[in-house]
Amino acid sequence: MASSYCNRNKIKNGSDGFEIYEELIGDDKLSSVLKNPHMQEKQGGEYWCTAENSIDGWSSKLSKVTELIYECPWPINPKVSSSEVTADTSSNKSFKCMIDVDPDYCADVLELQWRFNDSSAPIKSGKKYKIQEKNTNSKCKKEFTLTINDVTVEDKGNYSCQSICYEETTFAVFELKVKDAERTSMNAV
Repeated sequence: MASSYCNRNKIKNGSDGFEIYEELIGDDKLSSVLKNPHMQEKQGGEYWCTAENSIDGWSSKLSKVTELIYECPWPINPKVSSSEVTADTSSNKSFKCMIDVDPDYCADVLELQWRFNDSSAPIKSGKKYKIQEKNTNSKCKKEFTLTINDVTVEDKGNYSCQSICYEETTFAVFELKVKDAERTSMNAV
């Protein structure tokens, strides 16, 4: 009787999305394949696969370490918490984008930019704007943040975070609405 199993937290066929396919090749060889079509990044790593064969009066066991490597999905448009944001004048306001990254394809050429309205030039960090790029717990995502310091009425409009890899651009847009604190307090009188 031939059988196989893989062990990393005692994986069984069907557990955590894993599928184990076994096929008898000829009279004396068993092929076993471990697949997970919906694999999550945290499931990548080393797996110990063991094959056992037992015939009356004789048995054998063979183990092999296999590394499953998680491949990041193809990048899609960045994700934003809200497409419309309101800020008071004289406040500081931050926008955050979660950017999909494919480190095997784009790591050396990935360019992240912020743009205001229809400007062809990207926003630059300085006194008015602070731009930060942070790694996350995932090799497949980056956090890209724009902070606008001392918001004025002139800052209202559309801001887009863009991810550029080779010739392909993905983006998300925020609309910033600005409340003028002086006008609001004057209207209340």
